[in-house]
Amino acid sequence: MPRADFYLIDKPRFREEPLLLVCELVRKAFATEQPTVILARSQDQAEAIDARLWDFSDDAFI
Repeated sequence: MPRADFYLIDKPRFREEPLLLVCELVRKAFATEQPTVILARSQDQAEAIDARLWDFSDDAFI
């Protein structure tokens, strides 16, 4: 059954850099083979997310 999870950005590091939370959630979903959709507000934000996913972690591929 499909599900949707929603997160509030409460930790200071996520408030300062919200794409960090996106990357951490995507990494968890990828590790458990969960289908994942990321909605961006603009093309610029989509490109920023894409770039962040590529350089998120030296020891992980997302």
